[in-house]
Order: sequence, then C-alpha cells, then structure tokens
Amino acid sequence: MTVEGKKILVTGGAGFVGSHLVDALSSFNDVTVLDDQPVDSARNLERSIDRIQYVQGGIRDRELVRELVEDKDYIFHLAAKVSVEGSERDYVGYSRTNVGGTLALVNACKDIRKMFVYISSAAVYGETDCSPIKETHLLKPTSGYGETKRLAEECCLAYNHVYNVPVTILRLFNVYGERQKGNVIAECMDRIEKGSPLLIHGDGSQTRDFVHVSDVVNACILAATNPSAIGETFNVASGKSVSINKIVNLLVPNEDYAINRGKDREGDIKHSLADISKAREVLGFEPRVGIVEGLEILGG
Repeated sequence: MTVEGKKILVTGGAGFVGSHLVDALSSFNDVTVLDDQPVDSARNLERSIDRIQYVQGGIRDRELVRELVEDKDYIFHLAAKVSVEGSERDYVGYSRTNVGGTLALVNACKDIRKMFVYISSAAVYGETDCSPIKETHLLKPTSGYGETKRLAEECCLAYNHVYNVPVTILRLFNVYGERQKGNVIAECMDRIEKGSPLLIHGDGSQTRDFVHVSDVVNACILAATNPSAIGETFNVASGKSVSINKIVNLLVPNEDYAINRGKDREGDIKHSLADISKAREVLGFEPRVGIVEGLEILGG
C-alpha cells in the first residue's frame, strides 16, 4: 500500500517506529516531523532528512500543533514517553506528555477533522489470561505507561464520537527492527556485538508477540487510507508468540554463551499474544516478516 501527493504530519518522527514511517512516506509526500529532539540529534532520520520539514517542539504546545495540523491530510501521532520503568518513577510527567499531548493534538483537529492515526500500545491490556487478546478485552494496565496510553485512547475516541474527528487507533505489540533501543532483542544484539553477557529479566519463559517494524509501517498506512477504520481500534502484531528464551537461542545458538538473569521488571507482563483477525478483515493487514527472517535482517 502506498500514499502519494499528501501532506502528512508525523509526531515523534525521529523515534524508532516514527522514523521508519517517515522513510516510507517522504519519497512521495510532503512530510512534516514534529519531535522534541534537536535536528542534529535526529540520527534515525538521516535517510530522509533532506526530503522533510523538521520541526523541533513539543506536542503539548497547542498553538504549534494547531498550526501544523491545519493543512495536513493525515496525522500520525507516535510521540510519547515509552518506558514502563520510567512511568513508575514519573507518572505525572508521563501523563502530561502521553495524555495531555494527545489531547492537544486531537483537539486541534476538532473543527478541521483531519485523519488522525493514534499509535497506542498493547500495554493497555495489562496481564491477562485471555489468549490471543482481542480488541474487546477488558483494559487493565499494569504500568503507569499503559494507563497513560489507555487514557489517551479514550481522548481520541471521545473526539471521534462527539466531534466526528476521523480517528483510528493502532495497538502495537512488541515491535522490533533496525534503530531500536531498549527492546529485549535490541539489548541482546548490542551485548552480542560487544561480546558482553546477555541480561535476561526473569527466567526467560515470558512470551511476546514480536512484530517487525516494516509490518507496523504498513499497518499505519492501511489505517490512514481505509475509511472503514475510522472510529476503530486494531491490534498490530504478528499473531504469534515466542518466548524470550527462544529469542536468545535464535540469537546465540552457542549454549556456552554467558547469560545473566535478573529480577522481573516491575510492570512487565508475563505473556502476550494478539488476535489480529480484525486488522486482517478490515484493513487487509497481513504480517510479512517472521521472527527468524526479522532477526536475520537485523544481523545483516
């Protein structure tokens, strides 16, 4: 799926997922990135920086976001504070950015009704015995971060229901790929490159639904261009789960490789697997990169 000749705003476009989306869109569209990083620090955008307008600023700046959304066809909202651990230390700061910033953006679309794709997270589900997880599952976040994403979703849906802002919500599961930091795959690969022991939190039996960043980009574009997606929420994942131990075995088949095991991280869930049937049926979304292929791509 491609988009051409559109004016597009990507908030958080200098981040991991945002930069991949910008790369995909900027060759054939007029793309503006809003990010709080200085432009000379936005290394993720080195492939597309000459093709875009880069605005350094915050999503809570109401006048700025109102000016930026006014002439846009699509708004992809990815800017957020994303650390589970960080949200436990600074829930107020996370709320101001993730909830307050989202509210400022969607409110700017109230009268001009621009297509608004909000990038949420599987963290809104929390710990659940339901597997695979459907979009209708009860939301009970187990972290401050997850709670801020849940509240931001409510803001978006309220503006859709009351003011007819064309909002679509994508709940991303465990995204991985080039340029990522912090994810267990990225951390393992960094340690392997340095020859350092791997660090696994818990016993490694916890499972995740890993989805390659290229599949996420495709889902974003499908969501923005499909009128049937308006007012809806979709899981974006591979629809398959894999344990952390399995990821380690794929990355370092050598059984003698040193592995340190730490405590479980506060707020982390034990198991995660998405039901992606709704995204398949409504968006035509189909994951194309499996975990083995995705790790091979990362390994170069």
